Amino acid sequence: MKTKLLFLILPVALLLSSCLRSSYEYVSYREPDVPMKHYKKVCVFADIEDPFAKKELELYVGRRLFERGMNAIPGHTVIPPTRERTNEEIHEILTSNSFDAFLKISFEDAREMTQYVPATSKSTTVVKEKIVPDKKNRNRETRDSKHNYKDKKHKVTSKETIVTNTPAHTYNYILGSLNVRLIDIETSEVAYVQNIHSGGYEPQFRLNSLRDEYVQSSIAETVVNGLIGKGYLPERH
Repeated sequence: MKTKLLFLILPVALLLSSCLRSSYEYVSYREPDVPMKHYKKVCVFADIEDPFAKKELELYVGRRLFERGMNAIPGHTVIPPTRERTNEEIHEILTSNSFDAFLKISFEDAREMTQYVPATSKSTTVVKEKIVPDKKNRNRETRDSKHNYKDKKHKVTSKETIVTNTPAHTYNYILGSLNVRLIDIETSEVAYVQNIHSGGYEPQFRLNSLRDEYVQSSIAETVVNGLIGKGYLPERH
């Protein structure tokens, strides 16, 4: 019985794992003028204003790179987002901590969008039941000690329709593109560029969607797939 249960659980676990590791479409390029290297220590830095999304995305990407054999460190543990830092300051921090590459994930070309939501009307039927005396059909055999008749009781069902109206309204959101750059610390040159597309009618990402666990996992998988495709990571580890 235990063996059968194990075989039932295993496909479900594999299915859930594959769902969480979906990936987005992307285009990527390797700079031919920068020598190809297998980097040993990489700082994963998400340039995103949302501190929660930044931290979680760095952890997701770092974890997936580590699974592929790359020593990837989340950027917030090395460069805490306590203040703005210049590129020179960031380079000094990375050099002093023996990093040889900087993987920067940027939310760029951000712009505020407005979406119109039309008015809606929703009807819900609620069924109510109550017990009432049945005075028309008295049972003469059912009397109390004072010879008063005891009325039978029956169930009465009624229906009530509740209508909920939502007026038309608009809401704003931030839309931007997601780009990845692998920067060689020794030369300060961009060795690799990746542009990630969210798919659907909007190829860009909504800023609030970057908090979503599925989105973070899918971005991490896309980053890994891109690096594998250009030879920076092994296909299997």
